Amino acid sequence: MTRLLTSSAQKGMMEVCQVLIEEAGVAVNGVRAVTNQAKWRNCQISSGDNRSASGNTPLMFVSESGNLPLLKYLIAQGGDPDIGNMDEKYPIHVAIFHQHKDVVLFLIKSGTNLSQRDATGMTPHEFAMALYDQFGGSKSGKSGMYLRIAKLLAPTGEDGAPAGLSRPLNTCAVCDEPSCSMKCPCGTVYYCGGACQKQHWKLHKTDHKASLGAAKSKT
Repeated sequence: MTRLLTSSAQKGMMEVCQVLIEEAGVAVNGVRAVTNQAKWRNCQISSGDNRSASGNTPLMFVSESGNLPLLKYLIAQGGDPDIGNMDEKYPIHVAIFHQHKDVVLFLIKSGTNLSQRDATGMTPHEFAMALYDQFGGSKSGKSGMYLRIAKLLAPTGEDGAPAGLSRPLNTCAVCDEPSCSMKCPCGTVYYCGGACQKQHWKLHKTDHKASLGAAKSKT
């Protein structure tokens, strides 16, 4: 059942996840749940379910795919974004790598531990800046998206709170203009205008389809 929840989350199957968690009582943190017994983890490893057995929780897979509706649901059900896998990767690091700015913003607002370091020793902010440098250090394209994500994670003010904590969720996914009224039909991202939406589409289209599928299965 734990494997089924992890697999369903990976595939963006909202309705199946709901049944497994709410009706069958499957632990929302999957193989990394404190209730998961070692003998079952060994069974998962021997059965070839290596990705789950390495400790990837449902939240890890959803952070990878960028399915924001399913991410919100899992966290509302007790999913812990501070549980990493056995390779010391965390949901927010995964979301950063895959450029899911909306997921990163929601994780920030959900109180994710932003001082948590991954296997490379980097905090989320340091990881985003490293990727920004790695992909050219420019303000456009892939590098530019990493820079915008890094800005959300950057500590501001005397309390050291991340900038994203004060950013509204309806911030443009491209240029970071706040309080945008133009919303993508999938309901997960906002834009200040058509030009930004067009620029973002190549990056967003896979997440767009996943989010629409999740919303449809929920109704």
